[in-house]
Amino acid sequence: LVRLRQQVGRLRATISITPTDTDMVAQGTPTVYPDALLTGLSEPEADAGSGDAQTFELTFTIGSWR
Repeated sequence: LVRLRQQVGRLRATISITPTDTDMVAQGTPTVYPDALLTGLSEPEADAGSGDAQTFELTFTIGSWR
């Protein structure tokens, strides 16, 4: 995470989003976002006493899609 935080505003990636059914089987055509820029990273509140899953959120800015 330390390296990822340092890449906010610099990292460019290709993001692909594929629709799935309830069993997580790919359905349909994926949407591809080339050259997306990482613009944010959100971390969950730290709770050492909790065994619950934590969610990290990455925010990307896109300029176009295919």
